Amino acid sequence: MIRQALTMFFIVTSLYLQGQITGGVIRGSFESTFQYYIDDEKLNINDTTLAGRRTAMNAYANLLYSSNNLEAGIRYEYFAPPLMGYDRRFEGMGVAHRYVRYHDDTWDLTAGNFYEQFGNGMLFRSYHDWALGYDNAMDGFRLRVRPVAGLSFKMISGVQRLYWDKWTRDSDRGILTGMDFELDMNQVFSRFRESKTNVVFGGSFLTRYQRDNHPFYVTPRNTAGFAGRINLNRGAFSLVSEYTYKINDPSSDNGMIYKPGEAIYALGSYSVRGFAFSLGLKRLDNMSFRSDRTAGLNDLMINYLPAINRQHSYSLPAQYPYATQPNGEAGVMASVGYNIKRGSTLGGRYGTQLTAYYSRITDIAREPIDEHTAIGQSGTMGYTSDYLAEGEKYFEDISVELQRRLSRNVRLTLLYAWIHYNIAVVEGKVGEEDVLSNSFVMDLTWRLQNRQAIRFETQHLSTQQDRGSWAMGLVEYTRRSFFATVQNMWNYGNPDEDKQIHYIMVSLGYTKQGTRVMASYGRQREGIICIGGVCRFVPAVSGLSLTVTSTF
Repeated sequence: MIRQALTMFFIVTSLYLQGQITGGVIRGSFESTFQYYIDDEKLNINDTTLAGRRTAMNAYANLLYSSNNLEAGIRYEYFAPPLMGYDRRFEGMGVAHRYVRYHDDTWDLTAGNFYEQFGNGMLFRSYHDWALGYDNAMDGFRLRVRPVAGLSFKMISGVQRLYWDKWTRDSDRGILTGMDFELDMNQVFSRFRESKTNVVFGGSFLTRYQRDNHPFYVTPRNTAGFAGRINLNRGAFSLVSEYTYKINDPSSDNGMIYKPGEAIYALGSYSVRGFAFSLGLKRLDNMSFRSDRTAGLNDLMINYLPAINRQHSYSLPAQYPYATQPNGEAGVMASVGYNIKRGSTLGGRYGTQLTAYYSRITDIAREPIDEHTAIGQSGTMGYTSDYLAEGEKYFEDISVELQRRLSRNVRLTLLYAWIHYNIAVVEGKVGEEDVLSNSFVMDLTWRLQNRQAIRFETQHLSTQQDRGSWAMGLVEYTRRSFFATVQNMWNYGNPDEDKQIHYIMVSLGYTKQGTRVMASYGRQREGIICIGGVCRFVPAVSGLSLTVTSTF
């Protein structure tokens, strides 16, 4: 502990002195979340279930030094131990991210850790999400080249982060090498510069090298993927689209089949003043792609498969979020937004915003292949799949939201959401029936004098499945940089009366310039949180939480 602290002090001091000598700039950020867990008979939390973890902390500090075209940075992380719900393999401390970078108008070279994305990420995306406990940072080299305006190239090579494990030549983690290009037709070619239609093409290639170490199957050492994309924009209309293809990649995720994978994604939108419409389509088939074919959970994912359903922000509708199924899914999403004019009967004095959402995601239809192929020792191609056929329903969401100002100082939001949730597939609760839920939300904000406001929020979720119905109420007071919140979530409809629990939470927070401090005390319900289709499990806990974030 002392040695790690001294190391951190030495690094910070060295960077600071270097900045003073060379005229460089030092920037940074810090975040720390501390939790103290207490016994809770209702939640079955005691010394035995906590396994000695009364306290836990997740913390990190970023330091960035820049001078002219040179940049260097480090991130120091501290998990002692990690918060409940985060993977225990994070436990430890040290420099988890370090890099040096040179860049000018044409060249951009990074050595060390970096994050990068090709296109929409369906072939390759390396990123970090602190809330999910997700970090698949690359460790290696990245080169970006921009020879002319509108044309760019990316080249990457390296290995992905796996908690604190160090990569060696004997490691099962594969080596990733790839490249990407993007061409803006309107900037590169003079005859397109006056066109009202903007067209951008892109293409990607990525290969994973992993040694063949499976005891039963012959697995490919090199697994390659390709992607092509086109983005269009003309006036109020825009289209983002991408197609990705991956050659045979037998893995633990797909049951060691040798079928190629493919994915298609398209999102079109039309927007004018007072009206907006969007339509999205997505189809995935055998698109799990990891730098270790035997990995599971959220470990070592090479690609990112964007969600096509609405990400609810209110707690009860968000209780049943959808997790992307990389082995196969087909989905459609549509949204319509309309602003009712001010002064009209329906619009009222200040106008009214109406938004409707729809999304539906199903499994793809599969026709099994019984006979073994010559590929591998006993591997098969697995199945065939008809593009137009539909499989088991995974998720469906119909929601309508109304936002209206009732007066100069009062704003109202109303939300209704109907959700069909296949809990057996999404959460792995085999044998449980699909959840059908109706959620209602009312959110009322009343602005007072001297930059004060009071917000009232009430929610209700009605269902006969899973843990039954819920009710939730919240009151929040804000005054300039200070806020205080009291909320209660009550699982009154749980079929087990002993689990009809009130989850009461009190929170206080203060923000000043780049620093924010928040303390919370109470119960946290069990569930999963998802961001963009990537999820983690959150256990039920009771106790005190203190979070501090700062930038400088």
